[in-house]
Amino acid sequence: MCAYAYRLEWASGKKSVRWENIPSMNLDMTTQQTTTTTSEKSPLGRRRSQIGANNSNENNISETSQGQHASLPITSPSKSKLYQGLNEEKDVDRGGATPKNILSFHASHVTVANVAVSELLRQTEPNAKKCWIPSDTEVPKSVFIYKFLHSENGYHHYMGKSFLNFEPKEIFDALCDPFFRFYYDKMVGVIEILVKLDETTHIARFVHTSNQCYMKISRESIVLIKYKEVIPNQRYVLAGVSVEHPWHNDLEKGSAMVAMDILASGWVIERNEEKPQNSIVSYITNTCVGGRVPPGISKTIAKKQPFAIAHVKKALNEKQKRKQEKLVAKQ
Repeated sequence: MCAYAYRLEWASGKKSVRWENIPSMNLDMTTQQTTTTTSEKSPLGRRRSQIGANNSNENNISETSQGQHASLPITSPSKSKLYQGLNEEKDVDRGGATPKNILSFHASHVTVANVAVSELLRQTEPNAKKCWIPSDTEVPKSVFIYKFLHSENGYHHYMGKSFLNFEPKEIFDALCDPFFRFYYDKMVGVIEILVKLDETTHIARFVHTSNQCYMKISRESIVLIKYKEVIPNQRYVLAGVSVEHPWHNDLEKGSAMVAMDILASGWVIERNEEKPQNSIVSYITNTCVGGRVPPGISKTIAKKQPFAIAHVKKALNEKQKRKQEKLVAKQ
């Protein structure tokens, strides 16, 4: 497992990143628990899957603002560090952890990731259409927003749907690039890759920031992410779900942000049978903002998340344009 967290940060108003190597931690899973001193409890609770620890404790985190960090210009070497974190496994000091515990940690999280993938596929099946109703949200042209009929209390469950003029594989490959998220998720300011479980599964930390009614809201989330090719060149899934990370408190002792809880959320990309060169893209979000946020504001934040499809379309168009310009320049 990767014991180094690579931080990718989008500075305000600039395309810039900041990288950090965080020292390896003692991974004694037999005794370590994920606990945090709190000043308030969320009435909604934390529906996280706590895996790899002996005790299950509700994590209640006080709300503070995130400190500002210096930034460095984007460079190819900087970007390569993120991919190194995803493609390599680092040597770590496992302390008292046994191979059995390490394997259990891997297996349990991979199982949770597979369940999240299955949940997204289930929600996008034809027989699930009756569970979605059109939302009254004003959306960009060609993007349709739906609300799930059976949302859990405190959670906002939406789906954005659109046709994109790109092959499913091309869209999937773009979404698998962690750096690409900055182009479509305007609320994400920091991404840290914490642990790589296998070639298609990893755990990441995100910092989300939104400005609503002169109110700046910052949240963090620890998300288990899984990429899956369901049917080659036909159907792909990118799923995420909140989990407890055993070493997160050691990695970010100074962090006291309220956690955003994320149930099975992510992307389902399917080939458009009527226009085989195009794709039908669904983006499902099922989140609880947490903390003391007025219900109207938390709902507004949740309703804006599916707009990401429009940003993905724009980013892919720009990428295609740059590619064509390079080809013309070579001629």
